[in-house]
Amino acid sequence: MASLGLLFVCSPSLYCQPTVNNPPGCPPNVKVVWVAPTGRGAVIQGPVCIAIAVNSLRYSSNIKLATPMGAGPDLGDVFKPASGIPAAPTVDQAVKEVVALGTLWTRLEKLNSQQLAQLNSGLAGLRDLVAYSDVLFSTGKAKGVLQALALGRVRDGLEAAKKTSWGACDDIYANLKATQLFITQLLLASPPPSDADKARLTAAETALEGLLTAVAPSMANGDKTLAFQKQKHILSWWIDYTASLTDASFVVKRYVPCSLPGDQTKSVAATLSSLDLLPMLDGTAPTSADLGNASITVSCSSPFVVAAPGGVRDTERKLAGAREQTWVFARMEIVMGGEGKCRAGETWRFGSGHDVQFKKCDQGKVAVSDRKWSITEEGSLDMVLTIGPDHYYLTFWEVSGARYMQLRTKVVTKTEARIDKEFRLDQN
Repeated sequence: MASLGLLFVCSPSLYCQPTVNNPPGCPPNVKVVWVAPTGRGAVIQGPVCIAIAVNSLRYSSNIKLATPMGAGPDLGDVFKPASGIPAAPTVDQAVKEVVALGTLWTRLEKLNSQQLAQLNSGLAGLRDLVAYSDVLFSTGKAKGVLQALALGRVRDGLEAAKKTSWGACDDIYANLKATQLFITQLLLASPPPSDADKARLTAAETALEGLLTAVAPSMANGDKTLAFQKQKHILSWWIDYTASLTDASFVVKRYVPCSLPGDQTKSVAATLSSLDLLPMLDGTAPTSADLGNASITVSCSSPFVVAAPGGVRDTERKLAGAREQTWVFARMEIVMGGEGKCRAGETWRFGSGHDVQFKKCDQGKVAVSDRKWSITEEGSLDMVLTIGPDHYYLTFWEVSGARYMQLRTKVVTKTEARIDKEFRLDQN
């Protein structure tokens, strides 16, 4: 085969829209024959598209064509290479190729602009809803926000934005660069082009340089492409986030334990800390949010802290008051008109005369019993309440004006179960 160089026949579809079944550089609907890099001697019937897999990371390769001797038109004289310069297309072909690639770029740029506008519109609708959600939550709570998220313009906008895509222009850029090389070859050809052709080539070269500048930001790693991808990532995050929201998502809970060793008390201040996610829709980090400085203090006292520094007599006053006091273990639920019928409840009423009355809902009826009580001091910290045969370590504490009492059974052996019962003073 005789060397011809590179036959350059330009088509917009050839550069930016290669078919799935044809490698780049092959027109559609043409038989493709893959040839091993070391393959030799095979004869195939044309027309055909030859494809060879090469390591493009390391090697820059092209397939050189040659005109066979024999029947059929000899295309070898179509582009005669100048001395030392590979063959190049004609001036008309080069100029037309610049125009064709410019037209293709204009169409793709318009399509990308439409896709970006659709994406930004969906995000803008969501941004408006997020900004207005405080009002929706104050009036309709979680249900109001979730309904607004699922209905109307926001939903439709997000669905449309989700379908957007960006067309990268790496193929256009590569073929503009190839055309630029051919124009350079024509300008340097021997003999040189006519003044008229030189003027046309120079103008085409200037237009081509402008296209290269315009196309570059829309390539795979270009600024416009990366900006679009960033918006898509933001959209994807918000779609996943909003899809995960339920009624329970709108309630924040935190357990505050009160385990205290020894003779201690503590107060735990709980405050609501929030981040505003709205700035994330603009691609920036969430900011700290002030939701009214919601806070609450949890007061904790050790079961071993006896709020009776005055000793036995002061502890007796705390237990029975001046005359009598009722301590509620479980609120009594009486059935109206049921003559002693109940649903639940248990109270202990301590009198200053050392008598105690128990009321307990037992199998739907109020059971009442009476016993005697006494208090003794054990060691320097513990007060022991004795009721009949039962002995309890006694503890008092107060939280926000409410008074509480704990009775912990006094055990003698390790096999006995230790039981704690907490009561609240009935202050009605």
